[in-house]
Amino acid sequence: MCNVGHSKYQSFADKNLSRIVNGLQVYCTNKVKGCQWKGDLKYLPTHLNKGKREGECQYEEVKCRYEECQTRGQRQHLNVHEEEWCDQRPYSYTPLDCVFSWAGCNDKPLRKDVHVHTADTKHMTLLAVACGELKKENEQIKKQNEQIKRENERIREEMKKTKDYKEKMTTQMFAFLGVINNDTYPILPVTVSRCGDVVHFYTEVGGHHMSAVLMTRPYEAMLLLAFHEGKFDRIGTLGSPKFFMLLDSGDAKPVPIRSRKKLAHDALGLPLVQHSIPQGSYKGQASLHEISQNRSRRIPYDEASICLQVSLNSIRLISIVLTSPNEVTIVILK
Repeated sequence: MCNVGHSKYQSFADKNLSRIVNGLQVYCTNKVKGCQWKGDLKYLPTHLNKGKREGECQYEEVKCRYEECQTRGQRQHLNVHEEEWCDQRPYSYTPLDCVFSWAGCNDKPLRKDVHVHTADTKHMTLLAVACGELKKENEQIKKQNEQIKRENERIREEMKKTKDYKEKMTTQMFAFLGVINNDTYPILPVTVSRCGDVVHFYTEVGGHHMSAVLMTRPYEAMLLLAFHEGKFDRIGTLGSPKFFMLLDSGDAKPVPIRSRKKLAHDALGLPLVQHSIPQGSYKGQASLHEISQNRSRRIPYDEASICLQVSLNSIRLISIVLTSPNEVTIVILK
């Protein structure tokens, strides 16, 4: 080569300029892919670590770590590929349950063959059968839901009835308390003496207003009971009560009911000559005897109220008690 007209030059690196350039702030070359790294230019190669599987930048495209696999992708995505999808991974021959095992497929394809097995058309038949079963189950669930709805509706109705009943009982209880607080008559138990005094009482809270009197003659006694108008009547009293008679420690015997007619307040306080036995009381099973020789003072059977006759000498105490709701027992102690 002819050297005429050519000059020779020498060059050298300007370290100060290199330091200035390498110290410039730059963004990662993968910024458009989403990397937010920013730093000195001299650190960019380390950040990218181009061509290497491992590196700081997760947006750098590199090759799968397995040599025979040609898949390329961002580092952040290759992890999933290498662990689950790469056919060249060491455990690709591990048998796995079919993804349609829930539909009845019992095959266990190798990990590397999962995609091929999943695409098999036989799964369509299994899915059709499974969908049919699911449809049946769905219909059954619908029926159960309807039954639950009906049961819930019944429970709501019962709760409403219970609430209404509770409110009614609360109102009634306050009304009962108002009656009790303003009434001088006691609630059972009461004791009937031999002196002939009429004892008024209520069978229970919300119960019946009654009176009892013990009539005596030589060698015999007669207990009479009657119904009267009561302050609980306007609130709503209980139904017809049951009466029993108990002599000493024997068995209680029922006293049949003849009438529940409400008598005048002082009916049992009238002399026997003014009335036979007031209607509206109870008649016991004991036989009725003639009170006196005067036939006009005989107690007519049809008009008999409760009329319990016992020997006068055998009576020590007569107590009227409430043995259970709406059930009254007359206890005669000798």
